[in-house]
Amino acid sequence: MILRRLVVECFAGLNPGARIDSFGERFTLIHGPNEAGKSTLLKALEFALFQRHKVGGREVVDAIVPRGDEVAPRVALEFDHDGRRLRITKQFVRGASCLLEEERSGRFERIAEGEAADDRLSELLQFRYAARSQSGSELFGLGEVLLAPQGALRVEAPFGETARARFVALLGGAVTTRATHELRERVAKRFEEWFSPTGKVKGSSPLAALRAALQVVDAELPLLAARVRQAHDFEAQLADDPAAAAELARRRAELLAAREQARRERDEWRAAQAAAALHEEKLRHARAAAQAAAERRDLAAAKVRDGAAAERALEEAERAASAAQEALALEQAAARGEELEAERLAERRRAQDDEERLLREQHDHARAIAQAGELAAKLDAWTRLAQERAVVVAELEARPLPQRDEVRRLRKLREELHGIERSLAALALRVTFTPNRPITWTTPHGTQSLAAGAAAEVAGADPLRFALEGVGEFVVRGPEVAERGRLAQRATELAREIEAHARPFGSSDPEQLEELAARRQQLEAEQAKLAARAAELFADEAARSSAARKLAAERQVAATLQAAHPEWAEAPVDAARLESRGELLKERRRDLEREAKAQVERVKRALERRDAALAKARAAEQQRAAAVATRAALARELAVLAADGQDEVQRSAAVAATTAAVAALATEQAALAARVAALATAEEAYDRVSRALVQLDDGVVAAQLRRERLRGELAMLTRDGLWQRLGELESRRVALLEELERTELESAAIERLHRELSAAQQQQVDALVAPVDTKVTRMAQALLREPSARVQFDESLVPATLTRDGRAAIEAERLSAGTRDQLGLLTRIALGELFAERHGRHVLLLDDPLVNADPERRGRLLDILLRASHSLQIVVFTCDEGAWHGLPADATRLSLERVRANATDRMPPIP
Repeated sequence: MILRRLVVECFAGLNPGARIDSFGERFTLIHGPNEAGKSTLLKALEFALFQRHKVGGREVVDAIVPRGDEVAPRVALEFDHDGRRLRITKQFVRGASCLLEEERSGRFERIAEGEAADDRLSELLQFRYAARSQSGSELFGLGEVLLAPQGALRVEAPFGETARARFVALLGGAVTTRATHELRERVAKRFEEWFSPTGKVKGSSPLAALRAALQVVDAELPLLAARVRQAHDFEAQLADDPAAAAELARRRAELLAAREQARRERDEWRAAQAAAALHEEKLRHARAAAQAAAERRDLAAAKVRDGAAAERALEEAERAASAAQEALALEQAAARGEELEAERLAERRRAQDDEERLLREQHDHARAIAQAGELAAKLDAWTRLAQERAVVVAELEARPLPQRDEVRRLRKLREELHGIERSLAALALRVTFTPNRPITWTTPHGTQSLAAGAAAEVAGADPLRFALEGVGEFVVRGPEVAERGRLAQRATELAREIEAHARPFGSSDPEQLEELAARRQQLEAEQAKLAARAAELFADEAARSSAARKLAAERQVAATLQAAHPEWAEAPVDAARLESRGELLKERRRDLEREAKAQVERVKRALERRDAALAKARAAEQQRAAAVATRAALARELAVLAADGQDEVQRSAAVAATTAAVAALATEQAALAARVAALATAEEAYDRVSRALVQLDDGVVAAQLRRERLRGELAMLTRDGLWQRLGELESRRVALLEELERTELESAAIERLHRELSAAQQQQVDALVAPVDTKVTRMAQALLREPSARVQFDESLVPATLTRDGRAAIEAERLSAGTRDQLGLLTRIALGELFAERHGRHVLLLDDPLVNADPERRGRLLDILLRASHSLQIVVFTCDEGAWHGLPADATRLSLERVRANATDRMPPIP
């Protein structure tokens, strides 16, 4: 997206508005003092692009509506996007509206309006809106990166999902999906619960708890076994089956032996696989060596043959070049003869041109005299109309004359003021006092004496204060204090407003103002009538100035021609004679043209033959030079091939030796492959035997548990549940062993999964940030003047560390505020350039990006920005124009004063 034109109307402090008719193609600097409206102009761009036109709320109103004015902020922005010229026009708060247009055939045509225009703009620029409130920068998509308001330059937190998704796709794919990210988080959490940072099992992990519980059980079992042996009298009552026990022992021994044999075969199979892989690598290297030896042998033979052919080609090229030079000399002589003939014909044409020029000057002299007379008459008439208009304008400007709506406004204000005065009179506070004895009292109007029984009334505003001699001060409050105060304040405001409106006209009398408004209307009508009559003569001042200049030019032409030919003033021009002379010259011109055309063809053919001969000579010379270069190149290549000291026989022997080595390795590889195939079932056999052994052990444990349960029932009858306790401990031990085995497998799986996920994550992060890392590192090296400097990023495309002068990496948050701002600027430039490489130029908007840079770094940052302007349109807002004195001549400089001056007190509607 490239900005082209911006119009802002009644937006926050930009009231009445501002207008930028053209942004620079590469670099635009908008400068002005503090509080001039730079940040407001940037916010207007933000609202035009990334906020819905119906966005509302007190926060939005306070931010964009000028204080004290009931107006509707409006913004119109023209920009180029994907080869199209678009215009978005939005009005906010009051009468909210939105219109998206595209330029077609030199005029803008509507694409969408209202919410559909908002949605279409969101699709074009690929960003999102907030559901109801004002959208934050995390939803701006690419705009979050390429629009940096004041104080938001540095990149210390991850970009929003919208921007991050675009750049992750741009840089080669997502680092993790949401599902894999959640899996990695869960695995990392489980790993931290089970293992320490060094990989050791934590004492608080389930595995450590199971091992501790098993140790407790193993410590208690020998004690119970000793007590069981003391109860051997009771065991006699239980029938044993020695034959079954012996069979179980034999079966278990067989399974253990089979599992051991299967384990050895499985290990042998794995070793054979590893050996096969190693031989495969050796075989690959041997084949590559054999191929290289054969290619070197064939290359040497081919170069010898090419050298002989090059010698023969050089001899043929030298003979062809000599013949071509001889043919070229003949054709050059013939072409020179035709050119001399053409020069003689040109002399005749120049004489003909002189005669025709004299005839044209006679025509011009007559035409200039006629047109000068017509223009002089029109200009005299326009001057008279201008004098009459000046009289009307002088009367209009002699004193201010009101508009009709201003008179109606004053009438309305005066009526409202009279109504308020009547209301105040009705609400005035009045106090009547009648004393029983003579007294003296003090009121707001002075001091007076009252005789006994005499009444006195005091009126005034609330509260009314007066002093009574011998008693003290009294305060009387009326019942409508708030209403009187509000009406008095409104009356004061209305009086001031009426005075302010009437002051320019010298009177506030509506009747006098009506007469002044009528006179203004009459004068304006007369002025419009005179302007229309003047427009019939000349459309505008430019047309009149053009006519005056044309009159002077025509008179100058006539005077110049008459000075050159005084005889024209004495003898009038005979039009018939001029026409006859013109026809004769035209006939002679046609004859010369035909003859010149034929001569041109002859010269052209001669030059074509000469050029063809020259081209052949040059081609022959080039072929000869190419043959010389080819022969020299082949000689050098043969010298390089001969540098190893081997001849053709030795190279052939090397090829045979490497071929034999390849055959031997291939035989070994086949033998290993056969061994691996023969042992392929070892893994399955080991698993099968292990399962059978586990089943057998489970059966034995189940039988033991049944016997122990019987012993426990017997012990319950004899002694404190000894057998039951022993059975519970045995069962618990078996359960703990099973749980321990499952837990150990789970811990091994967690450790392996954590290690693999971390390695895969790091590889993808490195691949993702590599392009950004490379660009920012290159710019940081230029900025810091340290070739060894290196900036590294994390997966969120946030600068993580800075390495300088071979020292240890410094975390970004420990750098100075200025350096962090500069890294943020470099990051935004790098991401913008990467986006531009794929999708074309885009605008980068910056508010005072050099504010925290010292003078030396400021110059380097300016160089970096200028280089970036080849792929980005850079727009900078600044309060320090002197910091940008190194800008090139083609950069666009705009002052805020000029931008705001482009807007009038009453701006026309945005188109």
